[in-house]
Amino acid sequence: MFAPFLPSIFAPLFFAQMTSKSFYGYTKGEWVSLVVGYFIFFVFGAVEASEGVYYGLMKTELEIPYNIQGYLVSAGSWSFIIGSPLLGILMSYTDVKPILVGAFVSYFVAYCILYNVSVLWVVFILLFIEGLGGVGLDVGMNTLSTVLFSSHRGVMMSYLHFFYGMGSMVGPEYASIMLSFWDRGYRGIFLGLMIPVVLGVVVTLLSHLSLKEKEPLPAKEGSIKESSVDSADKGAKSALSSSLDSEVQVQAPERAQVQAQVQAQSQTQDQANNPKAELPLSKADSLSVDIENSPVPAYSHSSVWKSFLSPMVWILGLNMGAVYAIESITVNWGPLYLHDLYGMKIEEEGSRFLSLFYLFYTVTRLGVGFIIDFFGDITSMIGFNVVLIVLYLVAFSLGQKGVWLLAGSGLLISPFYPTSITVPMQVFGENAQNTISVILCIACMVNLLIQVLMGHINNSFGAAWGYRILAIAMCVMMIVCLSIANYSLRRSARKATIHKSNDTRKKEAENEKEEAVKKSEPLAA
Repeated sequence: MFAPFLPSIFAPLFFAQMTSKSFYGYTKGEWVSLVVGYFIFFVFGAVEASEGVYYGLMKTELEIPYNIQGYLVSAGSWSFIIGSPLLGILMSYTDVKPILVGAFVSYFVAYCILYNVSVLWVVFILLFIEGLGGVGLDVGMNTLSTVLFSSHRGVMMSYLHFFYGMGSMVGPEYASIMLSFWDRGYRGIFLGLMIPVVLGVVVTLLSHLSLKEKEPLPAKEGSIKESSVDSADKGAKSALSSSLDSEVQVQAPERAQVQAQVQAQSQTQDQANNPKAELPLSKADSLSVDIENSPVPAYSHSSVWKSFLSPMVWILGLNMGAVYAIESITVNWGPLYLHDLYGMKIEEEGSRFLSLFYLFYTVTRLGVGFIIDFFGDITSMIGFNVVLIVLYLVAFSLGQKGVWLLAGSGLLISPFYPTSITVPMQVFGENAQNTISVILCIACMVNLLIQVLMGHINNSFGAAWGYRILAIAMCVMMIVCLSIANYSLRRSARKATIHKSNDTRKKEAENEKEEAVKKSEPLAA
């Protein structure tokens, strides 16, 4: 399974024979770094996806009540709320390689102690430490991609997501195999996860990953443009900016695109602020009002702290929180739902359920972008949620026969994160980079509360109801929040259009007056 990545172990040997020749815009040494980066994200996806298996087994083997289980599942959210800014600042003083190595070490230490400890408050702390490992890999690769992907960024970023998805598909099945191989209950999964974690440490140590090796190259046609930054300060600025935009849960790996997307949108909005400049109009968002050609954003926030005072930021934060929660409900609670309601084994049907979910989740990424481009961001999101509600109603009504239909929800959940990121860009324009980090932070807190609420609902009303109630509720929340955002965009566009029209009439009147004056001058002479 790891054969394609073995050359990266011998990376130092390649650097002695580097030439100026390149392939697809990358030298041999850069290709080694790319392979290492993809391997890291593959391991990242496998480790994160295995959580759904051992969370359920821990509940059954340790006889944890549902309300306590909710707090344990929320430990990872605390890791991202607290760890993201701290690791980002730390990276600005060191480099990305120590952060990545430290992330794998956090995983390893947590698994070693979890294997021997079953006291719940200690387990919570260890799951928090494990979550810090996820933060390190997420923030580290998030930042590194801004330097590493110097050519064909869209393609290379797509491959990064592909390998995360592949890891996510392999992870649950790998956890099930380790469970049977070691025959030590959920602790066997922790033993098994130490293997890819150790491989990750070795590969990272032998690689030449760094934020300081070179500056990002100027974007080619069709790529996302990055501003030129002084090479001495590039590592610190990239790390800190990436950390602010990544204070979220791991489940959606597209976080690495957020900063680049915000920068591209900011450049576009700068053009929009010039009355003479015109932006390309999205086919979907031009239903009746010229939203994307508005010369001003709907809301303006000059700083991160002022963004916390904006109702629209909180509305979009709730929307993003629903995105995180609906995925977490499926991944972290789905196998337990199958076990407690239908008697299915977590390590067998549960792991297959997760693998199938991530299969749909990954495959959808290949073509869903064309649908979103055609219908527009907000329209697509609302449509996906309506279809998802129908899918949930049908699957829940079919009972055990509809279980595998629930796995198909990955087709509709997959585009939620990247699409939700573009909505704040439309609403806030050039100020999106100040608001998105706040939105993601709010989203993480919302997801944390939903996980706790999930446990309490199951504990009070039965194992069947938490999944059913909250999954549909998150869809409704997204529809409401996006409808408000859409209304805000249209109202802002209407005002901007009227303002522009008034300015045009005023200029025309002034021109007519000047022409009249010019015509009258010869007659007066």
